[in-house]
Amino acid sequence: MKINTGSLPIGVREFSFVEDIGTVGLDDRFFGDIAVSVRVEKTSDLILLNVTLQAKAKLICDRCAEEFDRDIEKEYKMVYFFNENDTGGYPKEEVVILPSENTVIDISDDVRQFTQLTIPLKVLCQPECKGLCQECGTNLNENTCSCTGTYIDPRWEQLNKLLNQN
Repeated sequence: MKINTGSLPIGVREFSFVEDIGTVGLDDRFFGDIAVSVRVEKTSDLILLNVTLQAKAKLICDRCAEEFDRDIEKEYKMVYFFNENDTGGYPKEEVVILPSENTVIDISDDVRQFTQLTIPLKVLCQPECKGLCQECGTNLNENTCSCTGTYIDPRWEQLNKLLNQN
């Protein structure tokens, strides 16, 4: 996913890319193609990229352990400056200094990183996922079980005894 900035006139241009997940370097959680739309705004001092990406991921729910597909959408901005002394007050993680001899911007690595960052630390198939029964392991999203709900993890048994002494 390369954008030739050498021949790019001052103003706003739009680019679209559709690449196989493997060519971007994403892991096996992702599948199919990744679609990337880029709005490029070039001035005499900088190039501003507004990037929107769309992909699909196959994830496993942290509560019920079921596999599910999720559509991934992410927007991010990157600013490329021609002069390293002037970064325009943009956050450091959004700024790249573009060497004068470099006429091509390759956004593949940024797309890979931002796509991976869209996966949350706690993955849920749905926000109201009920998870698994602690006693019998039944998926509570699909069935109800006849367990009493008084199950206490044996690792906490000693603490429970201390609480019951008082």
